[in-house]
Amino acid sequence: MLKANHFAFSLCLLSAFSFRPGQDNISNDEYRMYSIVIDSLRSHWPTATVLLHENTIRSLGSDTVWISQASDTSKRITTLWDRAQSFWPKIGLEKLRKEFDEKNSHRYLISRDFIHLKNAILFPDSARPTWESLNDRYGTVLVIHLSRIAIDAEGGIALLETRYSCGIVCGESFLILFIKSPRGWILKDQKVYMVS
Repeated sequence: MLKANHFAFSLCLLSAFSFRPGQDNISNDEYRMYSIVIDSLRSHWPTATVLLHENTIRSLGSDTVWISQASDTSKRITTLWDRAQSFWPKIGLEKLRKEFDEKNSHRYLISRDFIHLKNAILFPDSARPTWESLNDRYGTVLVIHLSRIAIDAEGGIALLETRYSCGIVCGESFLILFIKSPRGWILKDQKVYMVS
């Protein structure tokens, strides 16, 4: 699971490094939150080489349907948004849904300056390496994918989808909730919605 640690250092480092949203349409607030997520994953995989995917996830959006096996062995159909709202029913996420879907309707390039700043290696969209070749070259590898972040600045909440892969059948997908404090955006909570 992700932890909200080391975020103060990340914010301090990123506040001194300004990205230009016009180049990639990704805001500085999003980059600050991305930084917190990457640092949190690194805290669980301290010896892993981080490969950061050059594109944001092209999420299928909040209407993505998930079919899971319920305890009574019948199939239960839910959407990504149903899951988000069931995870945080008191937060009032509905105001984020439109922005989440609009932002995640296509991919955006992550700034190469940001990838360099986070001491990560670019994972090109065209790359199709085998896990064996990645492990031979880098040792333990963590490939991280990030979605665009829906932000309600007025309400002080933000929602992110992220995935990481660590092998053929190794990885997790999360929904992550941020809240805004006087110090900036803080990782409030995260819920796993898929494990491989």
